[in-house]
Amino acid sequence: QNDILKEFIARGTYIFPPAPSLRLVTDIIEYCAGALPRWNFINVCGYHMREAGSTLVQEVAFALADACTYVQAAVDRGLAVDNFAPRFAFNFTAGTDIFREAAKFRAMRRLWARLMRERFGARKPDSWKFRTGAGSGASQLTAQQPENNIVRVTLNSLAAILGGVQSLHTAAYDEALALPTEKSVSLALRTQQVLAYEAGVTETVDPLAGSYYVESLTGEIEARATALMGQIEREGGMVRAIDSGWVHAQIAEAAWAYQQRVEAGTEVVVGVNRFVEEAPPPSFALHRHAEGFEAEQAAALKSLRETRDSARVRRALPPAPAGPGPPPPAPCRADPRGPHGRTPQRNSLDAAPHPSPRRSRRPAPPLAPWTPSMTLAGTPPRPRDPTPPRAPCPRPRSGAGWLRAKGSRGVPRSPSLPCPVAAGGCWGIRPGLSGEDRNRLHRYATWIVWIPTNSDSSFGSPSSRSISTTS
Repeated sequence: QNDILKEFIARGTYIFPPAPSLRLVTDIIEYCAGALPRWNFINVCGYHMREAGSTLVQEVAFALADACTYVQAAVDRGLAVDNFAPRFAFNFTAGTDIFREAAKFRAMRRLWARLMRERFGARKPDSWKFRTGAGSGASQLTAQQPENNIVRVTLNSLAAILGGVQSLHTAAYDEALALPTEKSVSLALRTQQVLAYEAGVTETVDPLAGSYYVESLTGEIEARATALMGQIEREGGMVRAIDSGWVHAQIAEAAWAYQQRVEAGTEVVVGVNRFVEEAPPPSFALHRHAEGFEAEQAAALKSLRETRDSARVRRALPPAPAGPGPPPPAPCRADPRGPHGRTPQRNSLDAAPHPSPRRSRRPAPPLAPWTPSMTLAGTPPRPRDPTPPRAPCPRPRSGAGWLRAKGSRGVPRSPSLPCPVAAGGCWGIRPGLSGEDRNRLHRYATWIVWIPTNSDSSFGSPSSRSISTTS
């Protein structure tokens, strides 16, 4: 996707700090503008921010602010805006609130055209076009009463079509429980086809044009997103807003507010906090990995290593650096209080004590600004953290945190389920949670609560989401 800023904001799969990462994005834009003029070199994503907990307006403002950052970096490099802007593309969430979601796409179309004309001076109409895809809001899919997700995905698709997107992805109804099956994937595809060929919604470009309600929503979203983008500029631009943790804090507050509404019942989620049924687990088949596939791959790799020309491999690989090399990273010691200085409480998910602190009603302190001394796998301790400083943990950042289930009935202990990771002293879930264990976790749990540690900047504060393995 070549949209690195959203990785710092929502997903966390980055290697370098924001500024060098932005330079790499600009390098790709510059190369493609000259050598591959018809290549879609970037796909700016608001989807991941929405799935991380942002509001609809934040999704619009943050994604467009990212896009403007990329355009400005390319212009500063000396590129003419009309030489690369027509290849910009976007990807956003399509939620279940049909009219607001459709109005969102209409508002972004106006915002992007105005930004290109007035801010960057683009003259080609192709540079003003807002080319976007949309995908079902996976975080809105629930493990409870999963058949309801068929209706939700249909509403997602209808909202995207009415909003005028150019491409559409429909989720499978069982994605909150496991990877999709062939049957659920086929149903997701048929959902698109019924809407495209039977519903009549594709016979006009803008079916909702002229609706007072939709037009007023479009104007409201445009105005609020413009105001939020202005606030980003006052923060020093998107890169500085990411460095300071301001963007993360905005999304974290939004996610926490949403969860509070769900728990209070003011935000209705059918089958979760209203119209709940004490029903057995779903009877339909879930995805199962092909038996023997892992063993076949391991055998194929072993055979390759035994039969390949080792001398040729050594010639192709670069020589090892001279000298003893850097020392291995010092192991960080696990603090029994956890990274927030609270004694772990006993969790009903496990038969043994498990580091699951009681969730605080106060948002977590903002993330520390980026500094050159920060490692990719760890961050300096927070100023108010009472625990002594520890060496940066060498484990990947994506596994740091706690996974906790509320309202659970107790899941039998399993080596793949959430547990303290002793290696390096990280508290968190082990990567590679198996499908069977994930299904058992969803079967017993009502809510999943992700509580990030200091080393996880993908989320700014504790937030709860409806159970979904795809979010």
